[in-house]
Amino acid sequence: MSLEEKKARKNERNRKWRATPQAAEYYRNRYAIPEVRERKLESNRKYRAKPGIKEQMRETNRKLNYNLEPGEWEEIFESQGRRCAICRNDSPGTKRAWHTDHCHSAGNVRSILCHHCNTGLGAFKDNPAFMRAAADYVESHLEN
Repeated sequence: MSLEEKKARKNERNRKWRATPQAAEYYRNRYAIPEVRERKLESNRKYRAKPGIKEQMRETNRKLNYNLEPGEWEEIFESQGRRCAICRNDSPGTKRAWHTDHCHSAGNVRSILCHHCNTGLGAFKDNPAFMRAAADYVESHLEN
């Protein structure tokens, strides 16, 4: 049996085991012991503190979540003048980073937004009719 066949058999066994109730119970209780949980958390903290790891993790997440190649996100942000595409603010609005706005049905990236604009779009379920109705409502209730 070749090495590839052995790996394939092992992967298949692991896949089947992970689908069992015993596996679910194992993963649920894996870090239930405080000492084990603390050791794992400390290991994660040390890993994330390494130089360049945060950016590497961001690039990996952008590839997995939005299919963006390294550097593509920066190109989009540069083309916007390093500002929110909606309100044109140059601050992300929170301690966290900028938000990558994308179409939930098609999956394509639209632009980079600050926290407040991204939250607003989400609250209106990306529905232009809701957003127009909200704008009309606010305009009709402006105090002169």
